[in-house]
Amino acid sequence: EPLLSIEKIDLLFQVLFDWYQVSPEDTLDGGRALLILPKGISGLTLCIGNRTVLHERDISATYRSLIEASNQFLGVSHSIVGAHEFKFWNHLPDRMGVPNELLSNELYSKLLDFYCFEIAELNQFINVNIDLIDSYVSLPSTHYPVQYLMLKTIGKCWPLGASLKKANPDRAIVKVCLWCGAGSLTEQIESELLTRFFQSMNVEVTLFRSNETTKNEFIKIYESNDFDIIWVMSHGEFDHWKPGVVSVEIGNNQYLSLDEALNLSIPESDKRRLLFLNICDGATHSGSDGLERLGFAPSLANNNQCVISHLWPVTAWSAATFGAIYSSYLTSEGNFFTAFESTLNDMTGGNIAVMNRLSEVSNHCQDLIDRLNNQNNDFDLIANSGSSVFIQ
Repeated sequence: EPLLSIEKIDLLFQVLFDWYQVSPEDTLDGGRALLILPKGISGLTLCIGNRTVLHERDISATYRSLIEASNQFLGVSHSIVGAHEFKFWNHLPDRMGVPNELLSNELYSKLLDFYCFEIAELNQFINVNIDLIDSYVSLPSTHYPVQYLMLKTIGKCWPLGASLKKANPDRAIVKVCLWCGAGSLTEQIESELLTRFFQSMNVEVTLFRSNETTKNEFIKIYESNDFDIIWVMSHGEFDHWKPGVVSVEIGNNQYLSLDEALNLSIPESDKRRLLFLNICDGATHSGSDGLERLGFAPSLANNNQCVISHLWPVTAWSAATFGAIYSSYLTSEGNFFTAFESTLNDMTGGNIAVMNRLSEVSNHCQDLIDRLNNQNNDFDLIANSGSSVFIQ
């Protein structure tokens, strides 16, 4: 059947809600979620409410090319069932999952071929229905920068609705926790400029430096209702051989595992807070036939907490730059996702757009500008500009 009926779309969402045990009163509005089905036998299907569009294609060659490009870009070895003579790495990199900047353009090209947002019929379908979309869900889950790709091709993106829960309104930004866990290269610069940005909003900032932070103190903060934003600057690790083994260095060589984090309670509220994991691999997750759940950011997102993090290990300067620009838009816009979208839009514009935005707010981040002018951190490459994702 070339197109999905409204009944089948409703049934699909109901199966997802039941499978992931989402209470009926908490579910997102499936009629306002852009459903992306890129691996259909007939082709790629997009659904919005009761409207669908099918881009007919043979998925086999396109998907194979994407997996090969992604493997090379990230130094991983994902396979395709039934694909013979599949090309794998012939050696193991020092750390799996670290992007190869030289292969950025190749990966971007394959992503365009796979998601087809530039195809006229799909682009027009999204734009005609753009006011109906609140979030997006992609099945099966994919470890790709879809929001980055949307902004580059459509000029608009939406939160990834991995929790399947209706997002609560944002909390007003009154108190911010800046948590440093690993003594990173850019920790001091980032924490200082963030303090300046937030204090310019009359926001109360509490800074926890890496030489004094402890795991128990972080747990106490995470389970409290004290802060509207918990911003973590640290080091994250994702074991590509054991996808469930994910951890964040949380202070003084202490690590918080994903299993431990899932056992922590997020305060119930009628408004949500923001958890910003400005760390390597914070949004990395294992691909599956279901949703993006096996990873820090997608697992910790729900109606009470949205999460921003990175899909792969990023350079310290990329993380600090994203953080600086994001905090600048929070200052002017006050909305968690709108500020994210504006930031990612600057990142998609590459070096010129990034430096233009930093120059506009140079009174808060001149130190970062000076450092970037002496670094070879190329934001024209997806490796340095496409890692961030917003999940709710």
